[in-house]
Amino acid sequence: VHPADLEMLTKAEEGTKNGQPYELESRHFRKDGTQISVINKCLPKLLDDGTVDTVSGTILDITKLKHHEKKSAENQQLVNGILRATPDPLFLLDLNTSELLYCNAAMDRVIKHNPVFQEKYAARGVRLFRELVHPDDLEAYDAMNEVLRTGENFYKINFRTLVIDNTYRWVEQRVLVYDRAPGGFVNQVLVVSKDIHERVLAEQEAKDLNEKLVSQNLAMKKINAELDQFVYSVSHDLRAPLSTILGLVNLCELGATHEELQDYMLKIGDSVKKLDGFIQDILDYSRNTRTELESRPIVLEELVHELIDNLRLVEKEEVQIEIEAQEEVAYIGDKRRISIILNNILSNSFKYIDPGKDLSFIKIKISTSKKGCRITIEDNGIGIGENSKDKIFTMFYRGTERSDGSGIGLYIVQEIVAKLGGSVDIKSAEGEGTTVHLKLPHLTSKEIADG
Repeated sequence: VHPADLEMLTKAEEGTKNGQPYELESRHFRKDGTQISVINKCLPKLLDDGTVDTVSGTILDITKLKHHEKKSAENQQLVNGILRATPDPLFLLDLNTSELLYCNAAMDRVIKHNPVFQEKYAARGVRLFRELVHPDDLEAYDAMNEVLRTGENFYKINFRTLVIDNTYRWVEQRVLVYDRAPGGFVNQVLVVSKDIHERVLAEQEAKDLNEKLVSQNLAMKKINAELDQFVYSVSHDLRAPLSTILGLVNLCELGATHEELQDYMLKIGDSVKKLDGFIQDILDYSRNTRTELESRPIVLEELVHELIDNLRLVEKEEVQIEIEAQEEVAYIGDKRRISIILNNILSNSFKYIDPGKDLSFIKIKISTSKKGCRITIEDNGIGIGENSKDKIFTMFYRGTERSDGSGIGLYIVQEIVAKLGGSVDIKSAEGEGTTVHLKLPHLTSKEIADG
């Protein structure tokens, strides 16, 4: 017997002489010196006169059991230490009673400092957790609960939840089923919540920055491609009229009749006009790219009349003009850019009339609303061939032999419309005519800020 237990056992054995049974745990040593733990049970047998006849008992070796209990206690102490040291709120929740069976220090702080828990948890119970979830995240939150109910024992989810100052913060929640009833119903769950709000915002900022960089990269590729095309076209389209002018000047110097000189001057004027138009298109393209948006009310019908009057001075073709305007509200937009759009479209309608038709017309419909404006420009000109329809918005593309312009008019139209946040759609059939549909929103302060 271990010396520390000897007095206890001696007293117990003395008691058996008086008929007192005992059950004691004590330590003993084997012959090889190893220590064991046992349970001693002793039961005296009494005679009729009350004296002890015999004593019977058992000795149960519980050494291994004591070892396991010690290890379990050590493990439990370790687990408790880990749970207490976990910086994130952790709690064991009974779903049947809404009782928080265990809370670590971090969760205790949440409960003590969050008025929502103090005021509502007693009445709402586990339902309160769902009520605090952001409405846009409820579907994912409910999906988690459904997965756990159908047999999964672990789930991780990110969602926004309402916090102390009535704002939403992103949290990462890990849910472990701690106890499940035989029928599959979840009784208890262990929940760890981690505040990931700053991380989510940083990831979103990085994502937005990456998308912006991708967009800028694509824009840069587009600019480089257009620059290559621009350099090639400028070298050709600027030199061609200059070469024509130079050749006509040389003819004049060689000597010419009065009639010939008049013809040469007309041709020089046409070349200068062509050169000026090309330079004007390049300036329009540059201004749209570099200048800021300007917003003011525009009376679209007046603007269309002004543009048509100017075009009639340049284009000598006889065209019947019909204008139908319903401007319920003033359209707010960038007048200079709208003028460029309409001038390019109307100029094409004038240039490409069908000489085989008795009557050439241009029909213009204008309507405005709280959302913006819609403009339709329809003509019965030569139309656009099937092979050219997919290329009309390409820089420097000329779809017909009759084209003597720069080839960037419709390209500029598309670029400006995109900058204004609108849309342009062209329907055309060769020999029948062309219809252009414009849709432009009002230019508000937000669009101006976005550029």
